[in-house]
Order: sequence, then structure tokens, then C-alpha cells
Amino acid sequence: MQKFNGSLVRQFPSLISGNAAAGVSVTVYAGVTGSTLATLFSGNGTGSLPNPLTTDSAGYYGFYAADGLYRLNFGISGIPDQLIQLVDVDQIRNDLNTFVISQGWIPAGSFSAGATLTKPNEILSDGANYWRWDGALPRVVGAGSSPSPTGVGAWLLVGDAALRSELAVADSSVIIAGITAAQVAAAADIAAGNFVTPEQFFSGDVNDTNADWLSACNAALATGRRVLLRRIYGLSSQLNIPANGLVSGTNRQTTGFKRVGSSAAGGVIAFSGDNVTLSNFRVDAMNIGSAPSNRLNAVSVNGSAKNFNISQVDAYNATGYGHVTFGSESNPQVTGVYLDCRSENCEVLFEQIGALDVTLYRCIGVGTAGRTTDMFHPYAGSKRVTYIDSHASGSSSGGITATTTNGFPLGPFTFINSSIDITGGGSAVVTSTVSGAAANTDLYFFGGLYRSSGGQSATLQTRGIFKAFGTRFEGLGGFNCPAVPAAEIDLELNGCQLVAAEDNAGAVVFSLITNGCNPRIIGGSIEAYNNLAGGKQAVLGNAIISRETRLIPVAASQQVNFLAETAGSVALTVDAATLGLAVISLPVNATREKLVVALSVSNNSDNYLSQNDRISWAVTGSGSSITVRYGGNDPTNLRLHYRIGVLP
Repeated sequence: MQKFNGSLVRQFPSLISGNAAAGVSVTVYAGVTGSTLATLFSGNGTGSLPNPLTTDSAGYYGFYAADGLYRLNFGISGIPDQLIQLVDVDQIRNDLNTFVISQGWIPAGSFSAGATLTKPNEILSDGANYWRWDGALPRVVGAGSSPSPTGVGAWLLVGDAALRSELAVADSSVIIAGITAAQVAAAADIAAGNFVTPEQFFSGDVNDTNADWLSACNAALATGRRVLLRRIYGLSSQLNIPANGLVSGTNRQTTGFKRVGSSAAGGVIAFSGDNVTLSNFRVDAMNIGSAPSNRLNAVSVNGSAKNFNISQVDAYNATGYGHVTFGSESNPQVTGVYLDCRSENCEVLFEQIGALDVTLYRCIGVGTAGRTTDMFHPYAGSKRVTYIDSHASGSSSGGITATTTNGFPLGPFTFINSSIDITGGGSAVVTSTVSGAAANTDLYFFGGLYRSSGGQSATLQTRGIFKAFGTRFEGLGGFNCPAVPAAEIDLELNGCQLVAAEDNAGAVVFSLITNGCNPRIIGGSIEAYNNLAGGKQAVLGNAIISRETRLIPVAASQQVNFLAETAGSVALTVDAATLGLAVISLPVNATREKLVVALSVSNNSDNYLSQNDRISWAVTGSGSSITVRYGGNDPTNLRLHYRIGVLP
């Protein structure tokens, strides 16, 4: 129920009474048409009012009524009926929150009240729109603040406001009736004749399937207009697409590019400039070259290219990468979107090197035996890479392979309703380091299936963050946690299924192998199956497993309920002995033997530091807190990250 206040004025006021329309009858009808009188109240559901109402000496009138549409009729000539709608703003806000939560976002308050964000899907309201923080977490937001700065790495709009902003951008990747706004723009250009074709600049035999169209394609691109593809064009070397280039095919199967000759240098097509848009064609590397030193890529996004848009572009038969971003591992800058793209029979299906902010939406990968080593491969310093409804299957040495190099941290990488289904012996999810010092790898999974019919569901080797919500990990072998100290890995599986199924007469089948990292398992299930004499066990090693988690075979002794938990981060102070110092309050008083404590230290760049057993802690304050001391690197400007559980 809402209140409505109105005032009535005469169009031609008298000199004596002014323009207030006093003593005028106001009839309130329910609905847009009809003659049903509305029920009116003087308070919020209390105190009946007459209908019609009468304006007071100042021309004012008011009433409470239930939410809905109403028609106001005035007993005075020259004033038409007025339509009003009464709505419950609080209910709208609640409905919006419900919708936002259904989309995977978690409302965490408002900028006016202030908050601390600890999860990448937590959002704040500015009163009109919701915003998410795209930078390092946790993020402390002061009361009375505003979403500033905005953009990649800062505050980003979510929901309807973000959609309106994206639609306003040229070559937007927003989907309209199954196609992107960029494709709508391409169709408009083609319909208006605003394009050129390589045929306009070619002097050879257009029917020669081995002809080299490189010069003609370069000439078409040099016009600055959209290049329309009408056939498969052979290229003797890499075709470089300039900044702001627009290339569109008429059919993703029968138009595009292929490599002719034997050169395996670079890619079939590539670009390093900003705002390049490619759509609706295929790129075939023709199996030229061989990995690792003489391989040919299909589609390469190089250097610091920003705001690329690649939609419905399919990569085939690359001895190197199918779709790849080649950015800087020390200074990632590449940003853009892959939409509805395919990569098949390539060494690596989708590779992201030095990517700052790249999204893969509805992309498909198909691996082949003897060729594919990785399906989704975020690598070498990449930051924010998001996979939405993207799926890869077939034979491969690895499914998702997140690999650090030279000490540069990776992530966060987010997988939303995506899947890996490997038919060979590789693991569905792998984290690893190939060169230099180990670094953090941060991965988040929401839904989806990650399965290996011949290998492990996951093989994790690096520290950092690994969190999954409602995800199924399934393999011939189990989910292998990293062999790192518990303080260096935040591994939580919430509502997930871990399944290992192998008929093995000589070995026990384990579904979860913790390797000492003490993962948290909340709800879901951990299932091990072995029909032969080797045996089966749900968990090998120590883990924090909720009572709600289903274990197959049953091992209730491995499950615990925390009495209380706390987590967060705090800046280290420096004591007289130049040791890092922090005091953390416990949610309830506890003795040391009742505490499960995970601690780690990072610098201002969120690079986690090697601990070397130099973190110590003790219960203080009669069990109300713990005091942590860090005796490693110079503790100035370092942060302590903690997760503490109190056992019953």
C-alpha cells in the first residue's frame, strides 16, 4: 500500500482566489477504465476515506491505496482524467535483489552504508545501479562513498545498466535475438553496400584454389572499410589486420582464410591494434609445420590489442594455437571477447597469454589424439579470463591448464556453466608452473562438469585460490590437491560432486587426495568406486569436511562441523624486533587444540610470499584472539590473510 499526494489548480485563476482549485471533487477509480470506486485510506491501511475526495483550500488532496493502476476524475471543466500507478519501492528492490541473486550475484549492501567485499560476485548498490569490484580482494568500501574509479580493474556495472552501456558501444558483443550487436552492424553495412571485397584488388585466377590472395586482402584492408569475404582466400604468409579493422564472412563454413605454401611462421591471420572486429568465417592452418619450434597458429591477437570482438570465427588444423592472445606476461593489456567461436584439431584450442580481461562466451573446442595438448590454457601472467557456457571435448593431454611462468601470478579465472570432457589420459583441470618461481593461481568455478575418462579430475600443483560452487569433477582418478602448506592455498568446494571410478585390482581408488593442504568441503559428495580388489576410499589425507557432505564409501569420522569460522586479511604492523605482527579476534573463545588455522602473507601487489615456516601464532586474550608473528621478509607493507575455524 502506497500514499499518493496531489494538487489541483485552475487553468484561468481568478484575481481573488489565486490558482488553487479548492473544494473540487476528486473521484478515484480502480483500473484504467470502468466505474469501480477505489478503496481509499487516510493511513497505511487504516482510516477509511470517502470517495470522491474534496480538495482543501490550497487545492491539495491525498490518500493511501493498494498497489495498482488508478484513474482520477476531477469535478471541474478543462482538466482531463489522470492515470497514476502506485508501487511498493521496497518490494521492487526486493524483487531486484532476488533477480540479481538468481544471476549469480550476491548483494552485499550499498555505497552509502559501506561494506567489505571478499568475493568476486559480491555487488554494491549506489541507489540506482549495482556495481562489482573488478580489482584485488578484499575491497573495503567506506560509508558514503561512490563507485570510483570505474573500468577494468575497478568498479564495473552489472545488470540492466551494464547492458545499456554495452549496447551503446560500437561493435558490441551483446546478443540480440541470437546474434551480436556487432553482427547487426555488419549486416547493415552489407545491406548498404558499405564494404569492399578482395576480388576487387585481385588480378589472378579467382578459381585457382592455391592462389595467393595476400596482396589483394591487404589492399582491401587498406581502404578502411569493412572487408566482406565471399570464398576461402589462400595466404602465403600472415595477414595482419589493422586497428579498427572490420572483416566479415558470408558463411562460417565456406568463407574465410587458409594458409597456402609451406611457411609455418606466425599465424594465418593476426592483429595487434585496438578495436578489431572479426565475424562469421573460418581460418584453416592446413596442418602446416610441427610443434613446438615450427608451428603455425590460426588466429593470433598480439601485443596490447584492446577491445577486440571475434564472433563465429572457427579455427582448424593448427600445429600451434587455434585462438590465441599473445600479450606481455609482465604487463598484460589484451582485452576483448570471443563469442560462439570454435577451435578444432589444434595443438592448443584456446590460449590466453598476457590477457588482461578476456571473455570466452559459448565457445567450443574439439581435441584430437596426437595433436591437442591443452583445451583452455590461461597462461603466463594472464589476469581476468572468464569462460561462460564454453565447452571442450575430445582427446588432450590437459583440459583446463593454468600455468604460471617466471613468478607472475595468474587469475582470477572464472568458469561459469562450462565443461571439459577428455577421452584421453589427461586431467580435466591442471594448475602448474613451467619456469621460474612458483606463483599464485586463482580459479573459480560455478556449475559445470569437468571430466576425464582416462585421467584425474584435477591435478593441482600451485598455491593460491581454488573455489567451486555446484560443480562436478569426475575422473578415472581423483581430485588431487596441491602439495603446498595449508596457509598457501584457499581451496573450498561448496555443493560439489567429486567422483573417481576405476576398476583397479592393485590399488586403492581415492576421490579426494588432499596432500596436506587441508581443503574445505561443504555439502555435495565425495564418491570413490572400484569393483575390484584394490579397494576404495573417499578421502586420502586431512580435510575439513562438513557433516552435510555425502561420502562414498561412508567415513563419518572424517567429517566435522565448525562451531564458528572467520576469514579476512589485515595489514601487518612491525614490532620492536622488526617482526610482522597481527592480532586476530576469534568468533568465540577457544583453546589452541580447537582451532583450524590457515595463514598466508602477500605484498601490495597480491603476490603471495614463500613462508619458509616463518609464520607462528599463539592463542592470546584468554582464548578470544590469536597473535600472529611473521619473521620472513621485511614486514613493511605486507598483509596477513587468514581463515580460522573453531571445532566444537
